[in-house]
Amino acid sequence: MAATAAKSRAEPAMAFNADEEATVPAVPGSLIEAAVAVLNTAGGFAKAALTERAVEAWRAGSLPLLPDAGKEVPMPPAEPARPSYVELLPPGKVSNKSRLAGIHALVHAESCAIDLSWDIIARFGVRRGAGAGEPAAAAMPPAFFEDWVRVAAEEADHFRSWHARLEEWGGAYGCIPAHSSLWSSAMETADSLAARLAIIHCVHEARGLDVYPLARRKLDGAGDKLSVGE
Repeated sequence: MAATAAKSRAEPAMAFNADEEATVPAVPGSLIEAAVAVLNTAGGFAKAALTERAVEAWRAGSLPLLPDAGKEVPMPPAEPARPSYVELLPPGKVSNKSRLAGIHALVHAESCAIDLSWDIIARFGVRRGAGAGEPAAAAMPPAFFEDWVRVAAEEADHFRSWHARLEEWGGAYGCIPAHSSLWSSAMETADSLAARLAIIHCVHEARGLDVYPLARRKLDGAGDKLSVGE
């Protein structure tokens, strides 16, 4: 009965844009270009799919870090493309009190985490030429790229897994408004890798860990063993 009720509430808001999800861009010629391409991809599932393809190419050794010599190294956008079907509200205006809303918040957070992983690669991983004819170069050691490519792959997997759970409860990405506080913090730290790591990956992620036990108890108390991993 609960799942049926959730489905009836969610259906009116499922306004997916087929073009945003059906068209997944081809993987560009370098990891930095792929990172920017993911950031410029609007659809949540298209973003995850392009991530998976880029990760596969990188791990296969067919995707170099930088574009070919003489080709411009793209800059990451100030804000990533977002699905038109996801309404973004100020954080205080978004409620996560219901089970459906809580799972939807996790889906949205994972989509944002995909963008954050690629942004840190594109924004901090390359030293762009300062003058005409000066080549770009890696600004970080190989382990930096390996780590963040792995994180991007994990976030894409988390996005799909949580969305599958959301669908089981009758929802879908966009059925409830979301907020963009994660990206607001990312833009506030766009000029400093140390600040980015401290604010996003220590403060925000620590908050998530702080609320996890309570969220787990709520799901467990409601008999939702699948969402708590049992």
